[in-house]
Amino acid sequence: FRQRFVGFGGTAGLPVDTWSLDLSGDPAWVPVNTAGPTPNGMYGMTSIYEPARDRMIIFGGSPNDAYFGAHNDVWELRLRSATPVWNQLSPTGTLPRVRRSGASIHDPLRDRMIIFGGWDAQSDNLSSFLNDTWALSLQGQPQWTQLSPGGGLPPGRHAMAAAYAPLGDRMITY
Repeated sequence: FRQRFVGFGGTAGLPVDTWSLDLSGDPAWVPVNTAGPTPNGMYGMTSIYEPARDRMIIFGGSPNDAYFGAHNDVWELRLRSATPVWNQLSPTGTLPRVRRSGASIHDPLRDRMIIFGGWDAQSDNLSSFLNDTWALSLQGQPQWTQLSPGGGLPPGRHAMAAAYAPLGDRMITY
């Protein structure tokens, strides 16, 4: 398609901006001009690319890498136009706890974003590592649903990697 990686970030003291890495030839970073209200810069957001609607979705994060404060808001960056547009989403359902540094994947079979774990960043208590799993439906009005996966739950954790494995239809974290 466009052969690029899109990234967004920034926190206290750093610029809050969107960049694209062009992968069609020699890789080159270029700033992306966006429209709409820009999300606050966050540390430890999770994100996915949703190809059906050509958008990046970000969730959570905290304003800096200090121990306190986290969010559970959801934003989309619609990439279809020449100038991508930011838009804050207002999902229905019970919201997940605030968190940063969780893991996320796009579940293409069920058209949803799955998040796992993270840290609630409300205190410096290291027992605040989370091991819950949530699904954000991406059709129509987004809606949060807490999932109860079978098998044993891993201990609470944060700052992990995740991937969707189409063979076996599963989320793998490491």
